[in-house]
Amino acid sequence: MAPALNHPTGVSFVEERATNTDAATYYAGGDSYTRSRTYSTSHIHGYKPKQTPAFEEDWHLRPRRMSHDEKSVTGPRRFLIDVEETIRVVLEQEDTDGDFQISVTDAGPKMMALGTATSNGFKTFDIRGTYMLSNLLQELALARDHNRKRIVLDEARLTENPVDRLSRMIKNSFWHSLTRRIDGDGLEIITADPKNRTGRVNPRIYVPHGEPAMADYYRKVAREKPHMNLDVQVLPEKPDDPVFVKSLNSKPGILALAMNEIDDGQGGKTLKGIPFIVPGARFNELYNWDSYFIALGLLVDGQVTMAKGMVDHFIFEIKHYGKILNGSRSYYLCRTQPPFLTDMALQIYNQLDRSDVDANREWLKRAIQAAIKEYHTIWVAEPRMDPKTGLSRYRPDGLGIPPETEATHFTQILEPFARKHGISVLEFSEKYNDGTLKEPDLDEYFLHDRAVRESGHDTTYRFEKRCANLGTIDLQSLLYKYEVDIGTAIREVFDDELELEEEFDLAPFPPSVESYANPHRDSSKSRVQRSDEWFDRADFRKEMIDKYLWNEQKNLFFDYDTVKEKQILYESVTAFWPLWAGCASEEQCWKLVTQSLRKFEVLGGVVSGTEESRGKISLERPNRQWDYPPPHQIMIWVGLERYGYLDEAQRLAYRFLYMMTTAFVDFNGVVPEKFDAVKLSHLVDAEYGNQGVDFKMVPREGFGWMNSAYQVGLSFMTSHMRRAVAACTSPKVFFGSAAHLQPPMLNANVSAVDPLGLAMENLSLDLPPRVLQFELRHLHAVSHSTAHVVFSDVQPRTLDTQVNDQGPSSDSYTIQSRQISSFRPPSFEAFSNARARSLRFSQSEKLQWDEEEIIGPDVEKRETLLELAKMTNNAYVAPEDPAWYDLGDGWTTSYPFGWEPDADGFRGHVFATPDNSTVILSIKGTSAGVFGGGGPTVKKDKTNDNLLFSCCCARVDWTWTTVCGCYRRGWHPDSNIWVIGHSLGGGLASLLGATFGAPVVAFESPGERMAARRLHLPSPPSTHHITHVYHSADPIPMGTCNGVLSSCALAGYAMESRCHLGKTIFYDTVSNLSWSVDIRMHGIVNVIERLLGEPWAPSVEAGREVPEPYTEDDCVECYSWEFGDFPALHAKTNRHWLNETGGGYVPTHTDIKSASMIIPINVASSSSNPKLPPGLAKISHDEVVLIELQGALEVECNHPRERDGKLVGKLKVDHATNKTTLLIGHHLLEGKITNLTKPLAVLLRSRATCTTTVSGTGAMQQDDDEDVEMLMHNDQETQETLATDEVSWDMVALVKRKIVFSQRPMPIVNFKT
Repeated sequence: MAPALNHPTGVSFVEERATNTDAATYYAGGDSYTRSRTYSTSHIHGYKPKQTPAFEEDWHLRPRRMSHDEKSVTGPRRFLIDVEETIRVVLEQEDTDGDFQISVTDAGPKMMALGTATSNGFKTFDIRGTYMLSNLLQELALARDHNRKRIVLDEARLTENPVDRLSRMIKNSFWHSLTRRIDGDGLEIITADPKNRTGRVNPRIYVPHGEPAMADYYRKVAREKPHMNLDVQVLPEKPDDPVFVKSLNSKPGILALAMNEIDDGQGGKTLKGIPFIVPGARFNELYNWDSYFIALGLLVDGQVTMAKGMVDHFIFEIKHYGKILNGSRSYYLCRTQPPFLTDMALQIYNQLDRSDVDANREWLKRAIQAAIKEYHTIWVAEPRMDPKTGLSRYRPDGLGIPPETEATHFTQILEPFARKHGISVLEFSEKYNDGTLKEPDLDEYFLHDRAVRESGHDTTYRFEKRCANLGTIDLQSLLYKYEVDIGTAIREVFDDELELEEEFDLAPFPPSVESYANPHRDSSKSRVQRSDEWFDRADFRKEMIDKYLWNEQKNLFFDYDTVKEKQILYESVTAFWPLWAGCASEEQCWKLVTQSLRKFEVLGGVVSGTEESRGKISLERPNRQWDYPPPHQIMIWVGLERYGYLDEAQRLAYRFLYMMTTAFVDFNGVVPEKFDAVKLSHLVDAEYGNQGVDFKMVPREGFGWMNSAYQVGLSFMTSHMRRAVAACTSPKVFFGSAAHLQPPMLNANVSAVDPLGLAMENLSLDLPPRVLQFELRHLHAVSHSTAHVVFSDVQPRTLDTQVNDQGPSSDSYTIQSRQISSFRPPSFEAFSNARARSLRFSQSEKLQWDEEEIIGPDVEKRETLLELAKMTNNAYVAPEDPAWYDLGDGWTTSYPFGWEPDADGFRGHVFATPDNSTVILSIKGTSAGVFGGGGPTVKKDKTNDNLLFSCCCARVDWTWTTVCGCYRRGWHPDSNIWVIGHSLGGGLASLLGATFGAPVVAFESPGERMAARRLHLPSPPSTHHITHVYHSADPIPMGTCNGVLSSCALAGYAMESRCHLGKTIFYDTVSNLSWSVDIRMHGIVNVIERLLGEPWAPSVEAGREVPEPYTEDDCVECYSWEFGDFPALHAKTNRHWLNETGGGYVPTHTDIKSASMIIPINVASSSSNPKLPPGLAKISHDEVVLIELQGALEVECNHPRERDGKLVGKLKVDHATNKTTLLIGHHLLEGKITNLTKPLAVLLRSRATCTTTVSGTGAMQQDDDEDVEMLMHNDQETQETLATDEVSWDMVALVKRKIVFSQRPMPIVNFKT
């Protein structure tokens, strides 16, 4: 028996643990040891690394690995490290420039041997490269922060995916380090001001008027912490008076912000500051528009409460300081920054905990009320409002030189004035600030300088010496968004009625010089706020934007100088902000993207302005820091996505993330304030330098909005893009060198010169069918609150893939597959461009579709269709529902997203093979009482049904675009994805398949061919990868559930489409199973239980398992167009409708009561031949054809008999080409002759003048002397009618072909009769 091992008290051992966690978790607790074999006692207290020999001793020549070196292992590698000693060696050996960072510019060997933990440091392993060594230095610094002397470090932390590492550091570390709070615990940190140039560093806090409890609290803090020397001052009631604010320049301080009242733990109450995030570095206070972008990143990282607290501070600032301040320091009291409050509040409101709806609503009410006050008292009040144009401007009050700048910032500007007065620059500054010296030109300069700082773009040549006069495109876009957001919130959240609780003047509307000259103003309490007023304001602003800021010739928005009354033709990327706000038209967006985006797109994203507009840089004309703006990146991503340009948004986001990631990898984890997007460098040469780069060993804060840009940008990435960014794959490689100028082109000539490629193209392998196993992997839905596609993961189970003597395991769930051809667009950008051209200009753009051989379902196997049908049924129900089809004993399920009582978006399930090679997306169809069940999705299901499958065009709203949003999110990017669905779900599945080339199986789906045209989807060469399965007793896919008295119409559904994409597997259940046509036959359960559950006899007889698939080539859609002499018609005219048709001569007939496409036509015939029924035409001496076309003909008449014999149109047939033309009035239709699927017999009843036509589809038309009546019967009913009639029937003609007019008529110009 082995002796027991005794370990020292308190010793802990390293077990399996999560490696990529935050430092506080990873380095928590005391020192840890490994259960290693003891090679030597020399490293019992941690491995001390050996320094590499000097260069002259050939340090770069590595010796052979010896027996004591660490071998490759399958388990995780860990290192035993002495923290302080290793820090010393790393810095001494690798940090050659002495900045306490390891970067690519350091000249060290970039290699270090570390002792492995499994050998107690005896064996070594080399750490190589900048990234691993810089990560090592960072980890050592973090271990030192946690007072660790020795650590066991996982190699995985040194080789961690850089995208994951940076995102983790932002979420778990950077936000925490940037968090501030203004109260007794946080004052010492927040009062530190790197911009304070007065020489007095004692902290000072200014408390607003009307907050006595807050003033008392800070005075108490000052007494309890005398070492701080805290100076507490109370501001006057109007704290933004320019003279008063200038008087504070010599005594700057922090401004008090919002606080919460809490229990003090002693039975009383006290105040506690609400935490917020600062930008970082020298910006150690709450900033306005920085906070908006920071909030976006916080929301991505789930820190909703922190973001909400920042809005609370802005509400506080508007109440007490009159505006959202540029920053929360005393010298910012006169100016604000770009307004983002409404969007920020609504974004947060949509993510608040729904457990307390009333509290959330009250919070949003306070935010909207504050925004309305800021809007009226700041942005549409003079001097910021220009009444003549109705444009708002950045035009803050203020006096003197801005005190927050660096001491030498204005030296070049002030020197000429100082020389003029014969004094030094410093003396002139003092005299100018105190008003002793007056310089109007300098006053004008600083007016514009303060406006530049209020714009947030401080500084840029775009605004130099003119900013206060400009109605900028960015400010108009933001205010348009304000107006729309406020109107939407009032209408949707506050029942179109919002009372304002604070009193202030309302600005006149519409703005004019006269209205603003009138001193009378309505009070905010004089009327309730309604949405119409705000939408009117938004419409007015959009008109002014189009009038003053849009340049049609240059395809760009420009700023407008309200003093010079002309556009300023400085090209700025803020021209894309209208996309973010939604105030650009579709045509303007199209021109911006196709004509102007290339001016700003560079390797690292977008730049703020073009070099042509900026001008050349020199010593006298240095760089301005706003040549490198991260906020523009986020705005343009969101704007492009909003208008459907997802590919462009993803491309720009990839460029920017690549630039950030390579800097992070190459420069010790740096996340700076700004980048040079052209040079892909953070080493920029601009005013103020660069913030966020001066850290020791480990980055601790990053920079506020840059952190957010990274987190938000990752939400645009597909998994494939994310992996490419992590591998630092250049955009030139990923997209192609000219990706920003045109869609990436594929090398079509490669296979032509590649012998292997030629051989593979001509190699045909007859592979046996592949059997795939599937398990439930995700539950997908559309969030009813944010309209985003969301997925709920289901824990995968381990499938038993072994096959025993009896076949697969009982747990396995199998579907047979086969090779199919699929056509996909060369890129999503090319597809989007083609669709956009069709959508906006009705012009076609040829696409070079890529044909691929992929694995698809074997739809000619009955069991395959049966299993897929079960999956579509399960999309309607939760897994525990009795209606759920059990697909295996070992399936794991969970309550899915989208099934909550109030969730009304799309629903469904995702099934995947164990290796994720094939994924099936099952989309739920329509839930409605008429279709067998209701639910919260009914309203939007109906909207989409009527949108996609009706003949009347409808607006495509968010319920459609969110379905396609899953493309951007990038789930299972490397999988072969199939899409299935029933009813509406099947139609959506088919449209996705037509777009992305995914195999599709749709059950009982309405015809979606018309919807594909309506959505302007480019047509691939073939859609045979799409399969529709339906039966004849279901009127929905047959396109017969229409008309005012149909079940669909009565339920509010306009199910008029009938033509399907791809191939159709059609079950004639009416003829073969005697099923009656009934809307209740639409359910998927009928397909599973009554149709696919048993072999299909007609197919078995033909040696098949299912009916043979066919394409619906000659299908004609709804007959909704009409033509005629409409001006002659009036309300009292007795009008009759006729389904359009053609023949030799076409007299009119009475009302059509059927949806049949067989059209009544009388054809002049000789007396020796029997009269042909309507809808037939004799085109030769021995051939009769059927005429089909769409539309409605309206004819004026007083009595039905007046229509008989009137000439309506002329039919011409070219027998050589089988082409036909039909001329009706001034309209020409072109058709073709095709073969009927089944022959049609014309029967003549011998004893009466009545003719009946019977076709294989069961259509019957009767024509007697009085009128013509069209009836629809199924085959069984028709046969019964014929059998019960006692008269005899004569077949007078056999119809084998038909003339099809499938297009709308073309008007004939200058037609002469």
